[in-house]
Amino acid sequence: LLYCSPDEGPTVATLGVPANGWDHISGMTIDQGVLYVLDPPNNAVWFYTGSRQKYSSSPRLFFDSPPEGMATVTDMEVNGEDLYLLRQDSLVIWCTFREFNVLQTKCQVPAPYRDARPGRNSEEVSFPGIQFTQMKTTAAPDSSLYLLDGAANSLYHFSLQLNLQHILAPTEGGDHPLPEEPMSAFTIVPGRQLVAAFGDQIYSAVIP
Repeated sequence: LLYCSPDEGPTVATLGVPANGWDHISGMTIDQGVLYVLDPPNNAVWFYTGSRQKYSSSPRLFFDSPPEGMATVTDMEVNGEDLYLLRQDSLVIWCTFREFNVLQTKCQVPAPYRDARPGRNSEEVSFPGIQFTQMKTTAAPDSSLYLLDGAANSLYHFSLQLNLQHILAPTEGGDHPLPEEPMSAFTIVPGRQLVAAFGDQIYSAVIP
């Protein structure tokens, strides 16, 4: 791990290796002091307890048995007691977990998308032809899940229960037209500010 802080030099720390080793780490996130590491070829999500530069504990496997499609997961987000896994087919595995004496997990594979926009009556929906490539969660008071359709430069805004709230897309023209290449990465920062990368160019906008 490489830690970077304002006015400080980078700090390097080494994670403990699982007993069966790594195959390909393709994602990681931190929530409530717990570090989660995604290793799809091993059908695994590993987690480390600790804080900041002190994740010295041995990794623990999140699942007793991996959910269907785990090997095709491309992105991961954790928000409180919810774990979201985005598969290559643009469907989401939604797991809720509790830790008492042992970690208990329950997963919906895949979890249904529902359309909660006005007049849609929360019917179950699919998005044929759309390729979701990344996702991000945001914290309270506007806890949400955003999925990126990079080819169309669109963000699909869901509640944490996967109810569609809005589809966000840039307007055509304007004083600052977007590049022709697709959006390659994004994040949501405090103040409902979208920061998006198009190749080596960075754009920002306020989410309505």
